[in-house]
Amino acid sequence: MENFRLNKQKFESSDSQVAGRQILKIVGLEPVEDFELLKKINEAGFEPIQLDEVVDLKEAGIEGFFAKPYKKLIIHIGNQPIEVDECFMTPDDILIAAGIKPKDFFLKQLKGQIEIGYKNDRDHKVALRNGATFISCKLDKAKITIIVNGTPHEIEKGHILYAEVVTFAFPDFPQHPERTYSVTYDKGQGSKPAGILSPGGEVRVKDRMIFKVKHTGQS
Repeated sequence: MENFRLNKQKFESSDSQVAGRQILKIVGLEPVEDFELLKKINEAGFEPIQLDEVVDLKEAGIEGFFAKPYKKLIIHIGNQPIEVDECFMTPDDILIAAGIKPKDFFLKQLKGQIEIGYKNDRDHKVALRNGATFISCKLDKAKITIIVNGTPHEIEKGHILYAEVVTFAFPDFPQHPERTYSVTYDKGQGSKPAGILSPGGEVRVKDRMIFKVKHTGQS
């Protein structure tokens, strides 16, 4: 097997002598006629490779290859067509191109009857082609329980704001933002499981994490 790089990604070929069209097929860029292929030769820059031109992957000086579409590719997310000028994009980049927030959604690619999910593979570089079809899927956010002044509250896993903690303890806090409170926590995340949550701050939460909220000056 021979290793080579294309657009800074690593691929393998079973042969060292490969035509330009074979290189594009190996990396998943089809139809090959839609893409321009170039090779990087040390400091000499890039040289174009024709589809039927044979390249020796063992040739001295070859640093890698670069591919780009001859014109913008049109991909679909749901029923929405999106124009892109990249051969490879991460699932999150594809969502952003469609105006979708990655923190709330993950991407699936549809290939005939096959669905490829990227929920846990967000750094994967997806090879794009004209007509590639994707769908966005809502993330089911994990729930945890925190304890605020002795009362359990179910919240989404992640971070919680000072104002949210205070409101759990004193529901009228949003109507009286001039009031000040001290907030401490215990049984939290990482190397600092206990500490103080200051106004305007936030802290990463953990299941069964404990918060104590008091009016400033309250004994």
